[in-house]
Amino acid sequence: MDINITSPLTTAVNLTLNESIWSVLKYVALYAATGFAALLGVYLQGRSTIQLEKERTKNLKIQRQTEIFSKLKGIQSALPQDYLNTYQSRISAVSQEAAARLHTEEENQKIHLEEARNMLAKTHENSKLFAQDRRELYEIIGSILIYFPNNPELHRKISPIYNQITTFESEFNSEQMKTELNNLIPGIFGDLISWAATFDPSKAGENFGKIDKWKSDKIRKTNELAAQNVCQQLVDLLNYLQAEIHLT
Repeated sequence: MDINITSPLTTAVNLTLNESIWSVLKYVALYAATGFAALLGVYLQGRSTIQLEKERTKNLKIQRQTEIFSKLKGIQSALPQDYLNTYQSRISAVSQEAAARLHTEEENQKIHLEEARNMLAKTHENSKLFAQDRRELYEIIGSILIYFPNNPELHRKISPIYNQITTFESEFNSEQMKTELNNLIPGIFGDLISWAATFDPSKAGENFGKIDKWKSDKIRKTNELAAQNVCQQLVDLLNYLQAEIHLT
């Protein structure tokens, strides 16, 4: 009887081949899974790094915005007083010079002229401090334009601040104030010889009253402008920036 040994052998070979292929497929699958996991890990790690970098950048921006806000708040406390000190001492200097011309006694003239000189010196010192604070303000505004959203609303808040000094200078310019007093008391700031020829000592008391009222009105005007054109504009900008920090 013939014995068929081919079939079992073939079966054995086939099983061996199948097992080998299955092993290979398992290794391939394992390798693919490992590679995918590695790629996924790299991707997730990269994404996490990007997210952390975004958070770090955001936090640094908020920190910088907060620093700028604090600096502006410090200037907001000093700047209105700078305006008052500078322009009120200038007003006093002009009024003292005018008052000196209402006296016939040389000693009284000297008293007023000395006070006028003191006020001018004070104006000069105040102006130096004022210039330093204004320079710092403009530097802060430059930083605001870099670190805050540069949009039309921000520019609407900033633009009036640049015009503050122009408003005060047009209102309290020394020559302009002398012209006002010269119109109020004709000739008081004109040529001394001409003034002496037209000066009426009997009206000195009345003219002193005019100078005092003019000075009071000017001082009141500085207070109004400091409150409306300086304090309020800076407060408006601070409120806007504070809201923007929270929206960052």
